[in-house]
Amino acid sequence: MGEKTYIAYDVKVGNFVKINAFVYIPTGIIIEDKVMISAGCIFVNDHYPRAYDTRTNKLASSKPNEKTLDTLVCEGATLGAGTIILADLRIGKYALVGAGSVVTKSVFDHALVVGNPARQIGWVCICGSKLNFESTNSICKSCKRSYTIIDSQCIIIKK
Repeated sequence: MGEKTYIAYDVKVGNFVKINAFVYIPTGIIIEDKVMISAGCIFVNDHYPRAYDTRTNKLASSKPNEKTLDTLVCEGATLGAGTIILADLRIGKYALVGAGSVVTKSVFDHALVVGNPARQIGWVCICGSKLNFESTNSICKSCKRSYTIIDSQCIIIKK
């Protein structure tokens, strides 16, 4: 875990996970095995946060409540430096989120997304290399795994 990283109570972190410096992970985040979270990533766990509670006329509690939402970062995903992940999303297996992206909706397995808001610009292999599809099939130039596209999903067909 990197310097000045905050991981809240009840966050679940899998095995072989790298979490770099200055990362903020609040309650409700689930990080599966083999995930890379680069420096400066921020997770959000509430769609409508407020500092003041109008029901109690006091400062709002920071404790988890009925508005606290979960986000799942699936096995092998990589979040680039400075990424912001909004609440109640799924980052797919082996997806790659480019540095500085703001993720506002769930990301498919093996998807390569960049920008604000993050948009898919391609697919990536388990090894991290960008896949080049000719029609609906691709063979990774680095590790020779084979992939196909079925129903807008990237599926590995040969390991």
